[in-house]
Amino acid sequence: MVIEIFKEKFLDRWFNVVKGKQVGLNTDEASIEKHMINQKVCELEVKKDWQILELFAGIGLTSYLYSKAGKEVHCIEKDKAIFELLKENLTEISNIILHNDNNINVMKVMVDKQMKFSLADLDPFNNVYFQFPLAMQLIDNGILMVTSGELFAIQRKVAIKKYGEYKLNNSWEFPELVLLPWLIAGAKSMNKEIRLKHLYVYPTSARFLFEVGDYHVSKELEVWLKDRKKYLGWLGKRSIKSKSLSDFFKVKESV
Repeated sequence: MVIEIFKEKFLDRWFNVVKGKQVGLNTDEASIEKHMINQKVCELEVKKDWQILELFAGIGLTSYLYSKAGKEVHCIEKDKAIFELLKENLTEISNIILHNDNNINVMKVMVDKQMKFSLADLDPFNNVYFQFPLAMQLIDNGILMVTSGELFAIQRKVAIKKYGEYKLNNSWEFPELVLLPWLIAGAKSMNKEIRLKHLYVYPTSARFLFEVGDYHVSKELEVWLKDRKKYLGWLGKRSIKSKSLSDFFKVKESV
């Protein structure tokens, strides 16, 4: 099969991208919002001594952004074809460390080495059910960002049983009423505290920004985030009200 490569510009750099793969600079509202928030976090929060972990690196767009702000970025990408592009795109950047492996395998080694990070970005197409407990062992104080692509299944009435029993009236309630309590309870079971600072929900995905441990984001970031939309895409055109958690589900207290 012939792989067609083209170039996309992100910030001040051109990136090689595989045509047909969802690893480029997407123009949907959720992707644009993600990059805007990432840039603002780098601008206002990331320090020059920060170690950063990106579990689903793709072709390296976010990795490149983090490399301009922090001390060192560990980028993990298991797809061999995408990893070759990742190397081409970022190989000469000295503070980026590339890993071509399953991110669970890499994180287990990091845990054994007692490595610690100040920012961890978990941005999968699907879920972080197995990655989240490992990530919590790698960050004590800092910022955690988590994406879930599970709304795609929820819309199709697929029950995701691993989160316990729950009842939803609409798919867009899943991130706040099911996944958020699961993440908080999972962190608590490991004697960690995470505090939600921002959440946006798109018809097929959601993304969380947490403070971890003793770290507190700046007032500047808090003010900026308050002006961001919570519901994107066609969800933003609906009248959506948050309801009591107890109205919808029962959730297990541990991961």
